[in-house]
This record gives sequence, C-alpha cells and structure tokens, in this order.
Amino acid sequence: MKKILLGLLFIIGVSASVFGQGFQEHTVATGETLSTIVEKYQVTPYELYQLNPDAEDGLEIGEVLVLLKNSQYPFDPTLIGLMKYRVKKKETLSGIAKAHGVSEANIKKYNTRLYANQIEKGDKIKIPVFDKKLENKIVTTPDEVVEISTTKIITETISHEVQPKEGKYGISKKYGITILELEAQNPEIVDGLKIGQVLTITKKTTIETVVDGADTEDDKFEYYTVKPQEAFYSLTKKLGISKDSLEVLNPSLVDGLKLGMILKYPKRKLIKSEVASFNLLDSISNYNTQHITLMLPLMLDKIVENDSVSNIKKVVMKYRNTNASLDFYSGVLMAIDSMKVAGISTRLRVFDTEYNRKNVKANSRRITTLLDNSFEENEVVIGPLVAANVSLVAEGLAEKNIPVLAPFPLKVPLQYSNVFQTATAINYERDQMVHFIESYSVGKPIIIIADEKMSAIKNELLAKFPTARIIKPREGNLLIPKDFDGLLSETNENIVIIEATEVGLVATATSILDTKVKNHKITLFTTSSKKAFDNPAIANRYKAKLNFHFPSGTKELTFEKGAVFVKKYKARYGKLPSRYALRGYDLTMDVLLRQAVSTTFETATEAIGETTYLENKFNYYKSATGGYVNKAMYILRYTPELTIEEANLEITTIEE
Repeated sequence: MKKILLGLLFIIGVSASVFGQGFQEHTVATGETLSTIVEKYQVTPYELYQLNPDAEDGLEIGEVLVLLKNSQYPFDPTLIGLMKYRVKKKETLSGIAKAHGVSEANIKKYNTRLYANQIEKGDKIKIPVFDKKLENKIVTTPDEVVEISTTKIITETISHEVQPKEGKYGISKKYGITILELEAQNPEIVDGLKIGQVLTITKKTTIETVVDGADTEDDKFEYYTVKPQEAFYSLTKKLGISKDSLEVLNPSLVDGLKLGMILKYPKRKLIKSEVASFNLLDSISNYNTQHITLMLPLMLDKIVENDSVSNIKKVVMKYRNTNASLDFYSGVLMAIDSMKVAGISTRLRVFDTEYNRKNVKANSRRITTLLDNSFEENEVVIGPLVAANVSLVAEGLAEKNIPVLAPFPLKVPLQYSNVFQTATAINYERDQMVHFIESYSVGKPIIIIADEKMSAIKNELLAKFPTARIIKPREGNLLIPKDFDGLLSETNENIVIIEATEVGLVATATSILDTKVKNHKITLFTTSSKKAFDNPAIANRYKAKLNFHFPSGTKELTFEKGAVFVKKYKARYGKLPSRYALRGYDLTMDVLLRQAVSTTFETATEAIGETTYLENKFNYYKSATGGYVNKAMYILRYTPELTIEEANLEITTIEE
C-alpha cells in the first residue's frame, strides 16, 4: 500500500509545483621499460599513453610520468587502445571479435554488460587493441650530458597614467623599479607628478636557467609574465596551480604580486586540468549494478488508505519540503533512466523520513528505524534534507563508511568522515567573490554600500579594500542621488559593492545608479546578497545595465543547454522541471557517473576533479572538520541582452 501511496503522491506532487589525489608520479630510472612500469603500477599502456602522449615515442631517463592510482580497466600489459564501435544490423559478437582479431572474452572484459546481455544493433562497445610485440627497451643515460647555465633578459615597456593620490614611491614599487630609474626614464617628473600624466616605464627581468643535453628546465616548467589588473585569483585559475604552490616555486611572491614579474609554474599542471574535464560517459569501466538509497520527507504517514486525491494534494501543498522532495525525486528518476541507456543499472530504494521539526525524538526514532535496514558496502545515501537527520544517518553508517550526501545546504558543518556536503558553502562563495573583485578592481575606485545587518561583511571588505569609500544608508535604509556626489569617477570604471538584507536599500541604490550610467562606467557586485537582488522589486534591466556580478552555486539552465532534458521531463511529468528536479538529476548523474568510472564514490572524488551538469557542478575536497565539501561554484554576470553568463576577468595586454 505504501508503494501505491508513494506513486500517487509523486504524481500529484509533480503536477502541483596541485595533482588530485587520484594521480601519482613516476620518474623513469635507468634500466626501466614500459612493461616494468605498467606491471609495477598495474595500469595499462593505454592509460599511460593517455596521460603521457610523448611516451609513445619512447622513454627517457629522468622523464616524469603521470599515472592513475587506480586503473580504470582490467590490467593487461599489452593494451594500447580502446576503439569505439557501433554494432550494425545482424552483427554478432563472435563476428565482430573475428573481424578485429580479438577474442569474445576480451571484448566482454572491457564491456562487462555483455556478460549478461546479448549484443544488439546500435550498441556502442569498446574493442580492445593489443600490441603483443611491445619492445622492452632499456632506458639508458644519454652520452655527453653537458650542463649549461644560460641567462635570459626580458625587456618590457609599459605605459602608466598617473592617478589621483599616486606618488613616485607607489609607482616604482608597483613596477619593481627604483625611484631613480623611474625619474631617469621620465625626466619630466623630477619636479613632481601630475594627474593624468602618462609615464613610460621600461623594466628588465633576468632569468637564469640550467640546460643539459637530456632534460631542460623548460621541459618541466613554463614561464608567465604578470600583466596589468592580474591578481592571485586569476593567475591560479589560468595556470591551474594553487597559490601556495605558486609561492613555493616563486619565493619573490612573498613581497606580493607585481606587474611584469616572471613566474614559474609546472607544465604537468595542465595535465590535471585536462584529466579533470574529460568526458565521464566515454570513460565508463564499472558496469556493476549501483545501489542508491534516497531519504526524503515524503510525509506518507499523513496519508491514510483510501484517502481522496484532493486530500493527498492538500498534504503536498501543506508541507513545503514534501513538494520539493517530490520534484527532487523526479530528477533522480530521470538520471537513473539516462544512465540505463549508457548501460548502468541502478537499484533505488526510497525511504520516507517523515520529518517533524516540532518533535525531535520522533525524528530520531524514525531515522533509527530506517537504519535497521541492511546497506550494501558500495551503497550511496542521498539525503536526508535536514542537518540533524543527516548527522544521525552519517553516524549510523560511519562504520561501513557508506557515503551520505546532503543534497541541499547545511546550516552547520558535520564532523563525520562519510558526509559529503554537495552544496557549496555560502562563506566559500563569498571568499571566492572577494578574490574575483580583488583582481577585477585593480586601479579602480571602489564604493561599498551596506545595511546594519551586513556590518560584519562590510568590515571584512574594508580590510581587503582599505581605500574604498563608504555610503551609509539613511533612515529607513534608503539612499538619495546626492549620496553619490563626488564619489563616482568620470574617467575610470567604478566598482560598487552592495551588501544588504533590506530589499528597499538595493532597490533605491540600483535605481539611482541606473541614472548615473549615462555619464559613468559602473560595475555592480555583491558577495552575499543575491537573495535581495532576486526580489522582483529589483528590475533585471538595472542589473544588466550595471553589469551586475554575483556568486552562485548553480547556473540557471539555458534553452540551448537543456532543451533535450526539458522536453523529456515535460513529456513525462507534464510541466517544466523546477530547480529541485534539476538538482536531483545533476546530483544523481554525478554519483552514478563517478562510480561508473571508478570503483567507489569516495575514490572517484579523489580521482576526478570538477564535473558540470545542467545547473550544478561538483568538485569535492576533504574538509578540515571531517567529511567532504563541494568547492565548485560560478561567478555570474548579467549581460546587456538580459541573460546571465559566467564572468571572466578582462586582461589588458602590455604594449611592447
């Protein structure tokens, strides 16, 4: 009866509303061969070549190879490739095997679903390619290795416009030269600087490298020249390396980032970036049935047998979490169906947590009852929704190390090693937004507007941007045009940051700024007040004209990206998918795909970097307090066409 009620309830609810830890390095030593290396690490030559394409031309002493810690495929020291093949009409497995010179057993080994299913027209399979004549070439030290010290001098000429309150000391420090050098290059400033004066600055940078006949420094590292308006945020994103690692390789960064600096970073970091973005659907190797348990407050206990449809509908409408849970559940089912097409079967269990926020003891008893069910070692639990219940489930399943995924934001962090907080933390989003503003606002005036409830965030911003001007709201959290007098530059882009819980303050500020954009260039930011900006009282045309930037854990689905999914969802459920349905789909797809590529969800989070789906993206890191947190997020902006897109820093190149 419960299954019937769940089905009916579901139908009504829908109609109502540094290298990742998965990789390792190996330095080729004298006497080693391709065969000895793949045997040692139990990875196939195919996987080694994917990450180290130069190795196909032979191995060299001292060469650094990047290897997976956990092989994606059954180990075979002669596997050099997997050819994609679509089965044609009337073809048989034996015929395909014979045509490609491999055995049926080998094809099944790399397409495990064929152990239980017959091959059919249109099936996409992988045909292994073997090289039985792999040569065991011994790696030797090259003859006559000569070490040579070389010096490279890089000269750059930069134009700089003197800004108000700028002095010779600040300018010389910014470009890493002395005041005497600055005056020698610009004799007209000996008696003083003038606002708007354009200076010509020539900077020379000397780089010493060591080159030898076998391996050069440039083989392992690349060099990057810091450009105007660049800061650590943009550099770490561009170079694919953390700030800490960048500082280790470039000790001079201790004194800060300076225009014209030559920074060293490892080439191999580019490999991680490529690996993190590879197509998971093309990398499936684990075709075992997956086990997912969904724990949601469906409130089936509020429905009695033979209850009328109208009464069931009232239950759905009364309990907000139930409506959201049903939408989330619909997205989960869509994901499971999508993966079934890719050959992945899923055993789904749905448990009703029957949440009652006024009865903590009843909630605890309900969770304890649910945990009496048996759980598979490779099972993943999605839910519950409430932090207290997530804590109870995580504690109950900690001994088996079963992952428990909190599908929505938790107000308090949980200290269990098996908890995965799938929603990006608000504090992390704010920190990343501040880093972005720091890079974007170099050389630009900043204005901060904040209401009383946001005073703590205002103080944090002032600590980061000490020269920023503050506009204090008037009584009633309102502003008037006069409040901006003398603060907006007519010759430079103005950065305005608004932090407010009061919609009225945001509304008056944006409407006033809208009148200013005719004569001033203004870019609007918030680090933590997106909810206030989402209010209908804030016109989207204002946000578009003001180039509004904001952080977000999700990116609204566009028609181009989601047309196929939306069409299928509407055909199945008779309405457009809500954000809860999209969340259920994205999260479940990520779980199923990560496990299909790796062995367990936990190992997959260590081996696979950032993944992106319809509206959500995921990139898990171990938390200092326990468990894992998602550090994938978007920095978005409104465009003049009233659309929302991912923001990018505009980098001005140096004219030489």
